Amino acid sequence: MSAIIAIGWRESKLNPKAVNPTGSVKGIWQWGAGGINGNRYQNTADTVEAQVNLAFKELASSQTVARLELANAKDIDSPALAWDTGFEGVGASDPQRKVSEVKAWAESIKKTYDLSFGGSLSSGNNAVSDSNTSANNSADSDSNNQSAYCNTDDSGSADGTGKIKESGLSFWDKNSIPDDIKPYVHNITSKKLNWSLTTPDAYNQCAGFSQVYMNAIRSPNFTFRGNRKVTAEAVAKVTGDKVTTIPKAGAVFSSDRPNHTGVVLHVLENGDLIIANQNAVKSGQNAGTSKDYEITLVHKKSYAKDSQAVGYGDMTFAYPGDNSKYKLHW
Repeated sequence: MSAIIAIGWRESKLNPKAVNPTGSVKGIWQWGAGGINGNRYQNTADTVEAQVNLAFKELASSQTVARLELANAKDIDSPALAWDTGFEGVGASDPQRKVSEVKAWAESIKKTYDLSFGGSLSSGNNAVSDSNTSANNSADSDSNNQSAYCNTDDSGSADGTGKIKESGLSFWDKNSIPDDIKPYVHNITSKKLNWSLTTPDAYNQCAGFSQVYMNAIRSPNFTFRGNRKVTAEAVAKVTGDKVTTIPKAGAVFSSDRPNHTGVVLHVLENGDLIIANQNAVKSGQNAGTSKDYEITLVHKKSYAKDSQAVGYGDMTFAYPGDNSKYKLHW
């Protein structure tokens, strides 16, 4: 709690009437209010009570990832990072976070107001529980029912099998997937993609899709926060697996070029990858769509370590299925 208050001090000096016209943001935590940062603030009153209620409301719905990370925080640094990256939507290394200042303010607030207590982050019935329970309860009941993911169109092919006529780096939107690619797509459109498991700022970004889709195909659900090229590392950390350079169907990937993430659907006989991702060419911000995805064919030579080819050089992968706890259900 002290870290959140400290961030409010950083953002507005805890002034509920604070307005920054440059970014069209307002309030204690500087929500977007109709400009380039969207309109999360909407008709919220310029009072502390109203804005705290708005924060709780978002943490119980659109900001689920931030809420779960806050619930599991063990020190001052962790909730500050969770709030900044999840709730505020800034990068972990962004200088505007003022990490050292926020930590000092938080420690002072904690000591002054004796905030060393155990509790829950709640508003009404929206109490934070442990991460597994919260993640499971955040989705509709059918999103956790494995039978809902049965795919009669899936060929069931194992990695290292299959030939297609397409070659080289290729991109398709969800409505123009070639017939010989379709057997490996696992019928994504029939799935319940629960976008509440990511944040609104990621609805049209690659990281948002990886977070949502990995939860759709894995049981039990798990939450992670990893921005683009560090997503594989974030998944490995949460699930207790290792990051590898060997691709596998059902693995999340990260690439340093073009700082991207997505999910591997299949590894073909020749080593080429069929992947699902957002905001590459045909979906997301780059295509003017939101909560979307596209299918991409990545040539083996384009993702090899230190690859100089145009594509997805230096890809790394994390496969939760290497931990027997996490089951893959397309």
